[in-house]
Amino acid sequence: MHDQQSRHTRTLPRRPPPPQALGNVTRVDILPFHKFGADQWAGLGMDFTLASTPVPSAAQIAEARPVFASYGLYAV
Repeated sequence: MHDQQSRHTRTLPRRPPPPQALGNVTRVDILPFHKFGADQWAGLGMDFTLASTPVPSAAQIAEARPVFASYGLYAV
């Protein structure tokens, strides 16, 4: 079985799919991962399986924008 933690902690790919592969997508909103829902999972008696997923830094998020922009996508 695939390790969920490794699936969620991979580094950003160097290149997103080319725009033609994205159909009519012209804008990408880059949102950081957050753990705001962890308490809700606990309240339901469920394990929050993404608890060990690191929250990206502002620098990591900023680094992602030009990768998408290099394909002509407006990244915010």
